[in-house]
Amino acid sequence: MKWIAFVERISIGLHLFSGIIISVMMFVIVYDVVMRFIFNSPTGWALEIAEYMLATVIFFSLSYVLSRGMHIHVDLIVSRLSRTKQAILGLIVSFIALIFFSLLTWESSIAAWEAYQLKFFSAGSPPLPLFPVRTVVPLGCFLLSLRLIIEIGYHLRSLLDRGKA
Repeated sequence: MKWIAFVERISIGLHLFSGIIISVMMFVIVYDVVMRFIFNSPTGWALEIAEYMLATVIFFSLSYVLSRGMHIHVDLIVSRLSRTKQAILGLIVSFIALIFFSLLTWESSIAAWEAYQLKFFSAGSPPLPLFPVRTVVPLGCFLLSLRLIIEIGYHLRSLLDRGKA
């Protein structure tokens, strides 16, 4: 399916972008530490920028991490279940997560749109526009919601294939 490949390409691209952001974030923090402790001239913007970058890294990597099965798993009980029961449990959990992240996508989109319309700026020095960072959450959650739909399809296929056997 072409849309699954498209979601995968976007997930990989945003994950790679997150890696670049981590590198930039490291330099921003090192710059701030050097300015603060060596030159006694702290920046007023480094912490705020690093926080925005961290949010970007987290939300842009959600879909990729799920696609690779790298989220934290507590499988003490689940691993003892049959494959069919694991698929049913995976289907239920994916569906609940889809509802949650779909709602989060919707609500965070509203917040991002308000930040754009009302021209929200941070209270830091210098004041930074909040619209770009507020778009990170709905974009990441939307991509994760698409990935959860794919996961639900995989669980359903697994259950249907087991029913035929």
